Amino acid sequence: MNTVQSPMLSANCDGHPTTLVTYQPTYITGESGMSRRAKIMLIVIILLAILGCVLVTVGRSGLFNLSGEESKDFVSILPPGWSIECQFTDKDKTEYVTGEIVSGTIEFFNSDDSELKFKKINIILVGEVVYNISEKIGKTTSTKTYRMVFFQQDFLSHTIGNDSGISLPIGRYTWSFSGLVDHLLLPSINITDPKSPLVHYFIRIEMTQIKWYKKNVCKNFFLNVRHNSPLFVNVTRVESQEKNRNVHIHVTLPKNRVVTESKFLFDIDLHNSNEVLIYGVSASLVQIWDISSRRIPGDQLFYVNRQQVQILYRDLEGTQSFRGEHFHRSFELFVPRTIPPTCSIEHPSSLTGARIVLSYELLIKVQVSGLFSDIDMKIPVIVSNIIHLKTAEKILSTSKNESSFFN
Repeated sequence: MNTVQSPMLSANCDGHPTTLVTYQPTYITGESGMSRRAKIMLIVIILLAILGCVLVTVGRSGLFNLSGEESKDFVSILPPGWSIECQFTDKDKTEYVTGEIVSGTIEFFNSDDSELKFKKINIILVGEVVYNISEKIGKTTSTKTYRMVFFQQDFLSHTIGNDSGISLPIGRYTWSFSGLVDHLLLPSINITDPKSPLVHYFIRIEMTQIKWYKKNVCKNFFLNVRHNSPLFVNVTRVESQEKNRNVHIHVTLPKNRVVTESKFLFDIDLHNSNEVLIYGVSASLVQIWDISSRRIPGDQLFYVNRQQVQILYRDLEGTQSFRGEHFHRSFELFVPRTIPPTCSIEHPSSLTGARIVLSYELLIKVQVSGLFSDIDMKIPVIVSNIIHLKTAEKILSTSKNESSFFN
């Protein structure tokens, strides 16, 4: 310790002895001679550099962002002198039914770079769902759009494990692809209703550059998929009833399944013993989406979102301002072809364990005068498309012909 005596007077002004003041000076020592502030700044810069490297690695590792969308480092804007086109084998085909083969050719043209090289070239069939979630914070309601990749199937994968890469100098190059449209796939849904989720499919070509600092390139070519409903469905008669105070309703469905482009039948039997005022009875077909996934691969926590969309609605005639004791009548709803069938998917190709279930309910609402007097009745309904119905008729016709031939 270095002790320094402060040069002070021998006595205070009041005659008391002088005070001896000692202190220990602080010395900054070190080989670099850097100040403390400079060292802190250097440490911060190093930490930021490490964080940047981690983010780049995560971006290129194919992890998923918070909305479930794969966050690979790909851009869809092609550099000057490049062009990518897709030609499907059947040019006149507007949609592919699940279980069919989709095939075609990807054409790549390079007119600018004589030393162009890629590390990997992939052609993939991708399925994604797009949906909106409304969030209310205080008095403000905001809508967020989420994209989730729930299906990926490799049609072509060309990878070079060394540093030489795939050389594509100036010229035109083609790659053929072919693959099965999986039986489990949801149908394409392009409805413009903001409340309804969208389902998109596309052939994607991904071209990973051999130089890490260059942007990888991708391009999507959309195609429509139509889901092929199971041929054999457990069709049953369904009855349901509910009572609230003195109003009793009994609903009967001759079949719990409805085929698109056909009429859905149901029977209403209403008992109103006290003849209270019934404002009306309505029937609606409600589409229910249950979408769940992990935020990142390996996460144990699933994030679940349920959305309900009213597809069809009808005020039931004869029930408005009803005060009678008994009402009984049959009704029908026409289900158009555009309504997607009941289906679900939980495909192993989804790294986040994405699971999507599309189901339907028949909702019968009885509006009754008085507090807490309304009745809401929900009955599960299966919606099928007409593809298998035609197939079944063809099989049945063929079997009859074969039977008559052998007889």
